[in-house]
Amino acid sequence: MNTQSNVVYLETLIAVPDTSAITDDAVVAVYEAVVAMKQKIEAQKLFLDKGIEILKQYMGDSDVLISKDGRRLATWQQQCERKQLNTELLKSQFPLEYELCCELKSGNRPFVLK
Repeated sequence: MNTQSNVVYLETLIAVPDTSAITDDAVVAVYEAVVAMKQKIEAQKLFLDKGIEILKQYMGDSDVLISKDGRRLATWQQQCERKQLNTELLKSQFPLEYELCCELKSGNRPFVLK
């Protein structure tokens, strides 16, 4: 490997940032298995979401779904009202107070499959 100006050149002449981890076939196999599993889970989530939507349509305004034998299958109840701070209004009307109340938090490092 040849390194120039924060770029690593692999034997195949593909330029990658020097912060990259170059892997072997075993790790690639794990990656492919994870991607395949993620696709299956997403397909199952779509099925789940459609099923939940059917149940909600059937329930209409009802709070509880009960089977003929008396089993409680699902509940769908209205949550209590709650107050929520409108940060955009606060920022526009009271910018100094907004800044005084803000805290800087460190960012996270999200893991994203490509």
